[in-house]
Amino acid sequence: MKTFTQQLSKLSTALVLSGAALSAYAGTVNKSPNDPREYHTFTLGNQLEVITVSDPNLKQSAATLSVGVGQYQDPAQFQGLAHFLEHMIFMGSDKYPTPDEFMAFVSENGGRTNAYTAQQQTTYLFSIDSKQFAPALDRLSSAIKQPLFDESMVQKEINAVNSEWLTHRQSDQFVQQRAAARTGNLAHPRVQLGVGNLATLNKDKTALLAELGNFHQDYYSANIMKLVLVGNQTPKQLKKLAEKYFADINNKKVKRPVTVLPAYQAEHLGQHIYVQSKVKVPVLAVEFAMPNNMAQWQNQANAYLQKLLASQEEGSLLATLTEQGLIQFGSVMFMPNAWGNNGSAFVQFVLTDKGLAEQDTILASTFGYLAQIKAQGISQAHFDELKGLLNLQYEDYRAPAALPLAMQLAQPIFDIPSEHLIDHNFVAKKFDAKQIGELADLLTPERARIYHINPTEKVETELTYAEGGYRVAAITAQELAKWQNSSLAVKLPAAQVIEQEEAVEVVLDGDYSSPRKIHSQAGAQVFYSQSTHHKGKEGVLNVALTSTAPSENIDNAVSASLLNVIFIKENQRLLQRAQQRNGVMISPAANHANNTVFRLFGRSSKQFKLATQLIEEFKGLEITERDFKSALKLVNDSLESMQALKISDQLSFHAMNLTRRSPYQYSIKATRKALANASLEKVKAMHQQILRDNFVDIYAHGNFAPEKLIDFAKQTRELLGESDMQPWYMASDFSVKQGSAVVKKVSVKQDGVGLVDTYIYPEKSAKVLAQLHLLNRLSSTPLFKELRTNQQVGYVVRSYEESIHDFPALSVMIVSDNTDLQQLKERIESFQLGFYQALEQVDEKAIAQLANSVADELSKKPENIFVEVGHFIQDWEQEKHNFNSKAEQIRDIRATTKADLLALYKVMFIEGKFMNALTQLKGEDFKDTNYFSWSAAGK
Repeated sequence: MKTFTQQLSKLSTALVLSGAALSAYAGTVNKSPNDPREYHTFTLGNQLEVITVSDPNLKQSAATLSVGVGQYQDPAQFQGLAHFLEHMIFMGSDKYPTPDEFMAFVSENGGRTNAYTAQQQTTYLFSIDSKQFAPALDRLSSAIKQPLFDESMVQKEINAVNSEWLTHRQSDQFVQQRAAARTGNLAHPRVQLGVGNLATLNKDKTALLAELGNFHQDYYSANIMKLVLVGNQTPKQLKKLAEKYFADINNKKVKRPVTVLPAYQAEHLGQHIYVQSKVKVPVLAVEFAMPNNMAQWQNQANAYLQKLLASQEEGSLLATLTEQGLIQFGSVMFMPNAWGNNGSAFVQFVLTDKGLAEQDTILASTFGYLAQIKAQGISQAHFDELKGLLNLQYEDYRAPAALPLAMQLAQPIFDIPSEHLIDHNFVAKKFDAKQIGELADLLTPERARIYHINPTEKVETELTYAEGGYRVAAITAQELAKWQNSSLAVKLPAAQVIEQEEAVEVVLDGDYSSPRKIHSQAGAQVFYSQSTHHKGKEGVLNVALTSTAPSENIDNAVSASLLNVIFIKENQRLLQRAQQRNGVMISPAANHANNTVFRLFGRSSKQFKLATQLIEEFKGLEITERDFKSALKLVNDSLESMQALKISDQLSFHAMNLTRRSPYQYSIKATRKALANASLEKVKAMHQQILRDNFVDIYAHGNFAPEKLIDFAKQTRELLGESDMQPWYMASDFSVKQGSAVVKKVSVKQDGVGLVDTYIYPEKSAKVLAQLHLLNRLSSTPLFKELRTNQQVGYVVRSYEESIHDFPALSVMIVSDNTDLQQLKERIESFQLGFYQALEQVDEKAIAQLANSVADELSKKPENIFVEVGHFIQDWEQEKHNFNSKAEQIRDIRATTKADLLALYKVMFIEGKFMNALTQLKGEDFKDTNYFSWSAAGK
């Protein structure tokens, strides 16, 4: 390093004179021993820090460029400016002046792009076919260096920003965030409207543009930027790309502006905050202000306390409150940098009816448990347990795909040294009792901010920029005294010794690269495949208890759903232990036929034992009246809360309901009626019927010995008892009639309108679905640009291909605050007619390149065993036992030509070979407008 420093010194004069950029490797990113990728970190001559990740198996490359400023740096007179700048960056540069050109280029080459503005960080991101990585980087860097800030685009992007705000302002989460900010330090920048809207931005355009230019000039400086490049290029090639496209970003030598104001001062602590929610699920949350201790991450004080607070062990806080019927679930979060230089810890409970009436009992138990942690819970043994758990997770860490990995590295990039961007979540180096104790000392009732969030709360103060309000009351001395004594006995869990096991790889005779049926008996069958790319200690085990009963009618489906909720609640301890101590994630969930499927992912050595435990627990499940009522409330509240979701989220539900797709094949009205008719006796009867009449269907992938898998299947069948049931799959009776339409019209409480316009091809065809995938890749960006950017008829504009009961379909979703449903549908149809001419102009080679790019991405080596097995699980669940759906998809995509796409587009969207499924939602502010109707079209 000394020699290199001397070389830098000798070259410094020449570099200054020439303006050349110099970069040097500074190190690497610490990674899991099971991560094969090659990481490098270095700093360009303009002080822009770069992280590169090289993996020759990637077919797509990805990048994130993060700027160390965000919403907290907005000027008071233009709140939302940082977010508005993020939008304007995509509206053209000196080199590439066409608005959205970058987005179009990325989309045409098999990728996607986006950006986000956080409190103190703005990140631009994209993924693309690796062969087009360089020109995409050129476009991104040009936009950062020389944005046009075209005056003609200003109003359009202000409207787009305002539309984003409109999607948030009625949501519970946004209302709660605004209430928390308004009841804290009003000098803190989080009080401002970081998203921006018409009121904060739609002012003097000249002044706005000037402020925009000043913000970019002041803060878009190389020395407070961080670049992540992930691709199949070599480290040397990635370094050259960074130097070529980013080394000439100007270094203005600015100091990164970081807020140091506290989110809460002493007078903001010791308070009740009451917030009236739209969602029916009642919540009690306790917030404690804490300093930003991320610089001491290696001691893992936050994780230490979080582990104890979130424990499901017998006698622990969450276990006791659940067993007493006070809470549905609980969660714990430590967010040390949530507000800049300080953050918060949260303990949150989803309440039952009993818990809603006995909140003081919950609070007394919580504060009593915290007192126990301070008095006797800070020990080397508990730290060693945490260290063992984190080591287990670190060993099992698998790097995700290119773009998710780049985003993962970018998220903490200004808070954690680059070498620790991965391992900071997993390394516990030193037991620091003093640090843990000082943090625990902050978690007291006197310093608590207690949020009471439910639909019945009374509020006194209306919020600005959010549809809701709040009420504040001080925590009284009488309450503090009451909370000193809990009626419930809670206790800390004993520290456990986490054993590290050696992996034993199973060696097989024969080819199991694709699933094969290895066992069949009365009432059971087993499919098995071995990993092609990730041989080792991991596996995926799926065990389905298949029965015809849950899908016979809606009452049975509701009883099965309640049974599943009760089972999960009763077995949270088993699920948590499996993950923490055995490295196995367990997800008991219902499939499309409402049958219970136990899904186990992770280390394979304990999976048979854990699966047997699950089935034993399911068989022996005893359901009480309290269990039933608690589950019924949770399902009822979730159903009623559907109507409080954003229009885009409600659209997804109603569109699936219209086409009778699981799990939303039944309407809200019908489900509500079935829930009203539900009873403890019916749930018990469903449980017994499943135990009496079931077929055990097993699919395993990975590090399992086939003979042990067969033994497990036999033992499971024996445990459940004999069965003569044959393999069963719930077939769909959904039909598609060309030239017909099905329509759903829903009035909603939110403002705005939304529709999902779905075109269903009348024949089941995997080939057509593959072609629709390519058509959507070609049309989605032009659709967005035309309807969102140019016409501005919607703030959510997106399209997607999908399979509806094996019928290929293409859907368009639009959510709008300014255009009625009649016009939205007509604009879609107008675009479709015009796009055919645009498609004719696309070069054949471009379509071939897109097809190969998409096929290459699908053909790439999967990042981990869980990605590898995904398409096999999908085939297994749909009883497609050839297990070749993905191979056929890749083949069909590669074979698709321009002529194929033109022919399909013409026959579907010009000549009308489809069935239309049209879902329409109309909000309060559009109540005087009409739903779309074909009779009114063109008027």
